[in-house]
Amino acid sequence: MHEFEALFFNDAEILARQLRIDESKVSAVISECGSPEAINNNPQTAPSKRLNAWSTDGKFLKTTMGISIAQEIGIEKIRNKCPLFDSWLRIFEEIQSGT
Repeated sequence: MHEFEALFFNDAEILARQLRIDESKVSAVISECGSPEAINNNPQTAPSKRLNAWSTDGKFLKTTMGISIAQEIGIEKIRNKCPLFDSWLRIFEEIQSGT
């Protein structure tokens, strides 16, 4: 349904600060799409494409900057705002617990 990068759109303030862009840019995307999980609506406007466009060097580094953003947002906020992601994680938690 969505790219991993969509999870970074769970907190406009944190994402904007980390990218050093105006928060209104991030908020506009979230408002337009309705939720972080719905951002992957077009190959040209997918989360990774948006993040690359906003990055100072034209390439968003999800393995470094992405980890920092995800840690600052926190898994609870991500799970609360992304029900599909949350249900996917619950499947793994059930497998791990043996239920």
